[in-house]
Amino acid sequence: MYCYSNDGTSMRTVPDNYTTQTGEVLFTDIPQSSDLSSSFPNYTVSLASVNKERSNAPILAQITLLEAQQARAVREVLCGMTASQTYLTTLNTQITALRGQLQ
Repeated sequence: MYCYSNDGTSMRTVPDNYTTQTGEVLFTDIPQSSDLSSSFPNYTVSLASVNKERSNAPILAQITLLEAQQARAVREVLCGMTASQTYLTTLNTQITALRGQLQ
């Protein structure tokens, strides 16, 4: 059995004798989108939200990496090491550009 929840965006397999919890729907086969839409009124809205999060994931990973490089460069500047203000500005520009790509 396939147990769907979270407006049809989460799925797990369960035994045939499983008792559903509030907000869960059981299917004997993997359901079609039309089955999920009829079982979960907010399915299309929730699916759009999940897809948005997935499409933002690579951008957020790049931002995290650049922010780590930025933090290291700030420490170097504060300790009188080699990082320059130009490098920090470049990192900040890249981070700002990536944030602009988030949906």
